[in-house]
Amino acid sequence: GFLIKKCENRKALDMLKKEILELLYKVDIKFKKMNGNLNYLHKFLNQEEVNEIRMNIYSELNSYEWFRPTYFSFARKTLEEIVGRELVIQNRINFNIMMPFDDGSNIHPHIDPHSGESPFQCVLWIPLTNAFGNKSICLLPPEENDKALKHFDRWMKLGGRKRIYEEVKDKLIWANVPYGSFILFSPTLLHGSVMNDTNETRLSFNTRFKSLFSPYVSQEKGLGTFYLPIRTSAATHFGLRYNPPKGLNNL
Repeated sequence: GFLIKKCENRKALDMLKKEILELLYKVDIKFKKMNGNLNYLHKFLNQEEVNEIRMNIYSELNSYEWFRPTYFSFARKTLEEIVGRELVIQNRINFNIMMPFDDGSNIHPHIDPHSGESPFQCVLWIPLTNAFGNKSICLLPPEENDKALKHFDRWMKLGGRKRIYEEVKDKLIWANVPYGSFILFSPTLLHGSVMNDTNETRLSFNTRFKSLFSPYVSQEKGLGTFYLPIRTSAATHFGLRYNPPKGLNNL
């Protein structure tokens, strides 16, 4: 249901990290006091500023034409093996800042298809700092996940996602993902995050990949809206361009 591997394009990951530092320096020169160590971003950033700065970086990066193909390069071989060779990518790559003891950044354990996502996609999650313990994300292993799904509706009615977390917390795996690595996982596994009680900030990206030809759940989560092609074959290009003559019966 998930795997952790080293980034397949470390040079580009380092360049992306440098780009984020430059974006922070543009916001306020005070961030240069970090000396490039994003673990200590919280020492120079108020919680009230987090979302505005996060959204500024998110919008800026997603406006760059190189951003999506570069992100793909971090795990291209793995994605092609696990998901397929003709792929689509979520049209916007998510960016998160999780400071110590900031419970506003929590994402209670959830399963993406329950909110209209495709069960055929995989999530590529990449930290810009070392991620460990509850500075990282948690996942429920497949066997435990299957058991939890049998009780999911009842738990939701009794207390929502907080109740679900209480029921499964002892079975969760906290992903150890050092900087320079990624985790790829199925969104059909219960996953999320809780309050970061370390003394370090976590910065991370996540986005979704799926096979171009696997089912789309809805038009809202469809091709051209939620997903954009990232890798297609020449045969697919020619096939999509073909228009049969009018009146010709297609066999």
